[in-house]
Amino acid sequence: MKYIYLFFILFSLGSPWGAAQEITFQNEGYEQVLSKAKRENKSVFLDFYATWCEPCKQLEATVFVDPEVIAYYDKHFLCLRVDVDKEPKLAQRYRIQSIPTLVFLNSKGEELRRVMSLINEKRFLHIGQEIMGECPTYPELYKQYVDGKKDIVHMQTLLLEAPAYVSEVGEPEGMKWRDRASKIFQEYLSLKGLDKMINRDDFQIIMLFQEKAERNDPVLNFVNEHHEEFEQVIEPHVVWEFIISQQNGLIHSLARSEERFSR
Repeated sequence: MKYIYLFFILFSLGSPWGAAQEITFQNEGYEQVLSKAKRENKSVFLDFYATWCEPCKQLEATVFVDPEVIAYYDKHFLCLRVDVDKEPKLAQRYRIQSIPTLVFLNSKGEELRRVMSLINEKRFLHIGQEIMGECPTYPELYKQYVDGKKDIVHMQTLLLEAPAYVSEVGEPEGMKWRDRASKIFQEYLSLKGLDKMINRDDFQIIMLFQEKAERNDPVLNFVNEHHEEFEQVIEPHVVWEFIISQQNGLIHSLARSEERFSR
């Protein structure tokens, strides 16, 4: 639940709503798009949505309008939006159980990947690149880490992409990946040092992986002491939500410990 909650907070810090241009969605129907994909040897991206779906509107307003996303998907994919209310048979054919659901097909119409969650523009672009074979998948990135690639840039990528991947694979598989990412976080803290983590990406990592604070917790103390610097790189209310949440958790934990001791 922490992953889901924080992922939605971080997602909301993305691009502004209301941009004019978006990726090119085909005007033809499903069968026509598949035929076109075979002729042009292109992959297909299907966006299953509904007009009443708020996360779908967020994707439309933040992800589909990102310039890098537009350039990449217009080049490599034929994109089609599928309104599940207007095309229930197609939604049933693809076993759509929740929306948004993003389905990726090869040029033969065979399913390669699906995402059943809200996703930010970086992850959406990365998935497209994974499908095209231009960058490694998350398990492949993790294998590189296990095999000895433990530089901080590689570890940061693993940590930033962990919430989206956990959400994509679901439970119980996601629990395994959460545990792996949590261990990477501790090593990342040790290698990089908190003094070099006053930036947007690393604060997101701190929010995602910092467990309940302990007495004299170094991470909580550092963020508290340097809150003004963090507020220069990320929204102040997000910084204070983190600090207050950690402090409240610490107070609650200490109170429970005192209660057990008094008994």
